[in-house]
Amino acid sequence: MKAVVLVLLLLLSGCSDGIGLINAISPHKGTAVDRNVAYGGDPRQRMDIYLPAKRRRQAPVILFVYGGSWRSGSRKDYAFVGTALAREGFVVAIPDYRIYPKAIFPTFIEDVAKAVATVSSTVAKGRPIILMGHSAGAQIAALVTFDPHYLGADGIDVCQKIAGFVGLAGPYDFKPPRELYNRIFPKPLLAASRPINFAGGHHPPSLLISGTFDLVVDPKETKELAAALRRSGNDVRTALYPRLGHVTLIGTLAPPLRQFAPTLMTISAFVRQESRKAPPYCHG
Repeated sequence: MKAVVLVLLLLLSGCSDGIGLINAISPHKGTAVDRNVAYGGDPRQRMDIYLPAKRRRQAPVILFVYGGSWRSGSRKDYAFVGTALAREGFVVAIPDYRIYPKAIFPTFIEDVAKAVATVSSTVAKGRPIILMGHSAGAQIAALVTFDPHYLGADGIDVCQKIAGFVGLAGPYDFKPPRELYNRIFPKPLLAASRPINFAGGHHPPSLLISGTFDLVVDPKETKELAAALRRSGNDVRTALYPRLGHVTLIGTLAPPLRQFAPTLMTISAFVRQESRKAPPYCHG
């Protein structure tokens, strides 16, 4: 096992190629999965729903948005996330969403908002939802949480339905480093793609997590969003884990890497605490 962990750390130090390896060596038993649940008509508008073995009517509901630089990724690669959280007693939805080059901003945000609306009206059955994302997925989930017009388009009031936001290594003040990203995020819409620009006002509680050795998304983005939210009086908790990189951080949800950070415990405690509260969920 020590050799496996060492290989994982080397693979995950700065790239996303190790996600498949984490998934492959993670146990997936002990949970039920409803696969290929549609939330729209496009083939990418599908999600998998992970259910705890002991189902409870009031089990907290999480919608997790994976990363992939807005141009790659599959919900199947993040079964380890759904399984880990379902084993904690949560219902977990992991949607695919349309990506570049078939989609540009804000299409993927609108897709995730539509997935949230579907989960709210079906799986959640009136219970609040925690939005969670990693990397580009954290940017998407943050915009769905902090810019109310996305969920508003589907008839959902953020303050009545979204009990919290969990962001892992998110680019919250995103500035496109390459021309490719200028095609994904047209310059006239760039300000609207930065979650930090929506930190003012009243929002649900946030848990922002980053690794101090992240070479893909600077941990200062987590610190700056936290500071901006606090300036507006919002409830924000942060966790900065030493020696963790961009992919290693999400990897610590899987059993082989949990020894390096209490990521799963921190997220689980936040979800349980915030899901017990009654609306409205926005404060500030």
